[in-house]
Amino acid sequence: MIKSLRYLLLTALTLVCGSMFAQDGTATWNGAESSALPTEMGDDITLAWLEASGDQAPSFNSTKKAASMKKGNKLTIAGADANVTISEIVFTFDNSSDPGLSANEGSTTSNYADNTTTWTGEANSITFTAGSSRLIKAIKVTYTGKAAVGEKVPVLAIAKVDNFNTTYDMDATDNKTLVVYYENTGKAAAENAELTLYVDGNENKVVEIGTIAAGATDGWKNISYDLTKIEAGEHVVFVALTADGVEAVKSEQKIVTFTKKAPEATFVVTAVSPVNVAYGATSFNITATVKNTSETVDATDVVLTLWQNGTVGTQTVSALAHGAEAEVVFTVNAPETGFPVDRTVTYYVQAPKNQSQAEVEVIFAEQPVEEVKDLAVIGIDGTIDLGAVSSAVRISVENKGNVDIESATVTLKAGDKTLGESNVTNVAAGKTGFCNVTVPSEGLTPGELTVTATVALDGDATPADNTMEATLTVKEAEVPEPVFAIATEKSYEFTLGEPMSITVTVINTSEVEAKDVDVKLFYSTMEVTKQTVAELPPYEPVDVVFTLPQAYTALLETYMGDADTKSFDMQAVVGNTSCFFTVTLKKAVTPVYDLAVTSIQGELSVDNETNFITVFVENKGNVDIDDAVLSIAYASGEDITGYAETVAVKAGSTAFKSFEIPAEDLKTGEFTVFATVGVYDEEGESIDADESNNTLEHTFIVTGTPVAQPTFAVTAENVSVEYGAKSFNIVAVVKNTSEVDGDVEVKLLQGTEVVDATTVTVAAGEEATITFTLDEMLEAGKTATYYVQAGNAQAEVTVTFEQEPVIPVVDLAVTAITGSLDLTLESNNLTVFVDNLGTVDVNDAIVTLTAGEKVLGTATLSAKAGTENNHCTIAINTADLQEGNMDITATVEAEGDADLTNNTLTHSFNITTAISAIKAQFGDNVQIFNLSGKKVTTLRPGHIYIINGKKMMVK
Repeated sequence: MIKSLRYLLLTALTLVCGSMFAQDGTATWNGAESSALPTEMGDDITLAWLEASGDQAPSFNSTKKAASMKKGNKLTIAGADANVTISEIVFTFDNSSDPGLSANEGSTTSNYADNTTTWTGEANSITFTAGSSRLIKAIKVTYTGKAAVGEKVPVLAIAKVDNFNTTYDMDATDNKTLVVYYENTGKAAAENAELTLYVDGNENKVVEIGTIAAGATDGWKNISYDLTKIEAGEHVVFVALTADGVEAVKSEQKIVTFTKKAPEATFVVTAVSPVNVAYGATSFNITATVKNTSETVDATDVVLTLWQNGTVGTQTVSALAHGAEAEVVFTVNAPETGFPVDRTVTYYVQAPKNQSQAEVEVIFAEQPVEEVKDLAVIGIDGTIDLGAVSSAVRISVENKGNVDIESATVTLKAGDKTLGESNVTNVAAGKTGFCNVTVPSEGLTPGELTVTATVALDGDATPADNTMEATLTVKEAEVPEPVFAIATEKSYEFTLGEPMSITVTVINTSEVEAKDVDVKLFYSTMEVTKQTVAELPPYEPVDVVFTLPQAYTALLETYMGDADTKSFDMQAVVGNTSCFFTVTLKKAVTPVYDLAVTSIQGELSVDNETNFITVFVENKGNVDIDDAVLSIAYASGEDITGYAETVAVKAGSTAFKSFEIPAEDLKTGEFTVFATVGVYDEEGESIDADESNNTLEHTFIVTGTPVAQPTFAVTAENVSVEYGAKSFNIVAVVKNTSEVDGDVEVKLLQGTEVVDATTVTVAAGEEATITFTLDEMLEAGKTATYYVQAGNAQAEVTVTFEQEPVIPVVDLAVTAITGSLDLTLESNNLTVFVDNLGTVDVNDAIVTLTAGEKVLGTATLSAKAGTENNHCTIAINTADLQEGNMDITATVEAEGDADLTNNTLTHSFNITTAISAIKAQFGDNVQIFNLSGKKVTTLRPGHIYIINGKKMMVK
C-alpha cells in the first residue's frame, strides 16, 4: 500500500451523498455532486464509514470533492438486506497510485492510467481497510437482487466493554481506558449517537460518536473516568449508548472499588557547592538544606544520605512541617591514607526515596611547592659572517627550577670584550628558552673565536651553570644566492581558439636582488613557453603574464577529440621552485541571436481611461539578451504613432512588455497594431539571424458602450521577503475611478500565468485592499516580477528574496611550503602559502615553522576572506638545520578557527652540503683545491674548483 492513499479515509465523514440513484443491478455515488459522506446508495446498498484504529475519522474533502480516509479507517459496503449480492465495486481515486485499500474477502486490481481500483467477488457485505491515506472521487457498485421494501430503523447494541476492571488505582499512571465496542444492525443510520459513563447512576463522562451507519458492526470508542467526580470507595459503574429516536442501550453493571493512597510528604534538597579542602586537612563539612514541599503533610524522621561511590553518612531531621526547611551538616573524616591531592570529587546529598538529589563539588588542594629558581646556559650556536653588518648568535637557556621565569639577561663575551646582550623571556619551569645576541662584525677577523655566554638571574639556586664557553666560526663575507617563491591560480578555463592568458606571481624571498630570472611553463616534461624577468628586487612580488601560443590550437583540437571540455595539468617553474595548476579547454560555441514577436494581447475600449496591450517576445537563439528593442506602431487619425521599450529575454525563454494606448488615440471598430523587436551591435546594425519573425501585426476590436462602466486604477508596493520565510504577501489597492459602482476581477500574474484571482465590489470613488498570500519559495538573493491587474489597470510588483545571512567563519588552511635549504648559508628562507577558506578577513594570523619540537621561526600573515595563495616568508637560522632528510611543519593559527584539520602541513627537505655531495660521488679521500691551488674544506655553489685534478663547477 502506498502513501497517497492516506488521504482516502480522513475526509469521508462530512460528505453527504449526492448524485446517487438506485437501479436494478447498479448503484453510483459521485463526489463532485456531493457535500458529505454517503450512507446509502439507493434502496439496495448501504455504506458505513468507521474510524476503527485510525487517529482521525473519515470525512468529506470539500475542496477535492472526495471522500477522505486515513490509515486504519474502514469502509463497509453492504446490501440493505440478505437479498442483495454484490459482484463488483469500482473506486475512482484522486490520483494514480496503489489504492492502499485491502478487502476482507474477494480480490482487487488497479488501473493507474484512469486512477481506478476494482473489487470483484460475491458477498452481501465487504469491509475495506485503508493502509494509507487516500481520496475517493467516485464509487460504482454492481449487484444482483433487491432489498425488501419496509421501514428502516437503527438497532443499537453494546457488544462488549474492555478494561472494565473491578478495582481501579486512582494513583496509578497506567490505568486502562474503557474501550466500548458498539454496533448498529438496523437498516438506518443512528444520528447524534453518544456514549455516557455513569457512576452510582450519575453522569460521569460523555463522549460523542456522531452517526453510526446502518449495518456497522465494528465501531468502538474510548471513554475514561472523570476522577475529579469520584471519591475513593465502592461505586456502581455502567456505560449507556444513546441516539436520536432510539431507546438507550446499557452495558452490564459492575461494582468498582476505587483506591487512593494517603498523601505523603515530598522533599527538595539543596547544598552548598563547591567545598574547598586544604592540603593536609583531616576532615571537612558539607552543608545541605532540606525542604518539605508538600502542602498539607508534616514529616518526622527525615533521613538525608551523603553518597560518594557508596554511602558516606546520614543525618536525620526529627520533625519537618509542611512548607518548612532545615539545615544539616555532614562531617567527612579523612581515611588512613588521607584525602586525595589536587582532585575534584563529586558528592551527592539525597532525600528520602531519592525524591531529590543535590551535587556538591569537593575540591582537594594540591601540595604546596617550594619555589626554586635555576637557569643554566646549555647551548651557544651560530656563525659570524663578516659579509654582514652583524650576525645572530643563538643562546639556549634551560629552566631547571620550578618557577616560570619572565625575563633574564644573557651576555655574550670574547675574553673581556662584551659582544652583545639580549633577554631570554617566558621560560616555563622545565622548559628551554632561546634568544639571539646580535654580534657586530667590526673588529673581528676570520677564524675561530672563543666566547662565553652568561645568564643573570637574582636568587639562582646553582649559579655555577649560568655560564658556558664555546668556539664560534668567523667566516669571510659571501655573496648569497637568490631564493624564489612562485604561485598562480589553481585553475584556468579557456575557449579553444581564443587567447589563453596565465598570470604567474614570482617573489624573490632572499635579501639580494636577482637578475635575468627565467620563468617557465611546462606541460608534462615539455617546456611550452618562458619569459625572463630582468630584475627581481627582494620580497617584491612580480606578475608574469603568459599568453599561450596560438600555434598549439591544432594540437589542442586533436587532444580534445570529440569532447566538449577537457582538462590537463601544467607547471610554472622558477629556479628550483614550482607550482601546479589545471587548464580546462572548452570548444567555442557560435553565438546565435534570434528574436521573434509571438503574440500581441489585450482589450481596448474607448470607455477606459487607460488601455494596455502586451507584446510577447521569444528568444530562439543561444545568447541571453539584456537590451532588445521592442516597439509598437499604430495609426492615430492620419498620423502613425508608436514608441519603443527595451526588454531582457534569456536564451530559450519568453518575455513580455506592456504598452499603454492613450484613450484619445482610440475609436470603436478595428484597431491594428504592429510590434517589432530587434537586437543590434555597437554600431546599431541588426545581428538577428532570422528577421522574418521580428514583426507581428494584430487587429483589435475597440469596444464602446453607451452605459457608464466603472473604471479602476491599481497600485501595489514592492515586497522584500526575509530569508527562510515560508510565505509572503502582495498587497494591492484597487480604486474605482468612475462615478458608478462596479465589480472587478483582481488577478495576480507572473508572466502570463494567473497565480491567484478574486472579485471585489468597489463603490464609485472608493478603494479596496486585496492581499495575495503565496507559499512558494525562490532562490535567496533573486527577484521575481508579478503583476496585479484590475480590469485594464495594471501594477508591477518586484519581490526581492533576501540573501542568506553570511555566518562569520574563520578557517585558514596551509597549502604549500616552498623554497630550498642550504647548510652553506647562515640563514635560509621558506615561503608558506595559506588559503582563507572562511567568510571574514584575518589580519593577525601567526605562521610558525617547526622541526620536531624546535621552533624555526614565525611570521604574521593577513588574508582576506575567500582568497588563496596568501603567503609570508620566514628566515631560518642554519644552525637549526641538519644534513639529510628533514621534515619541516608549517602551522597557521587564528583566533576562533573553525577547522583545525587543515592548519598544518609538513614538507620533507633533503638538506646537503656541497662537500658532502662531492664525497658521495668521489669518496671520502677526494682532493679538492681552489683555482689558486689551496686545499679547501668548504665549497660555495656556483664556483669552480679542482676536484681530483679536474675543473668542476659546484651546483
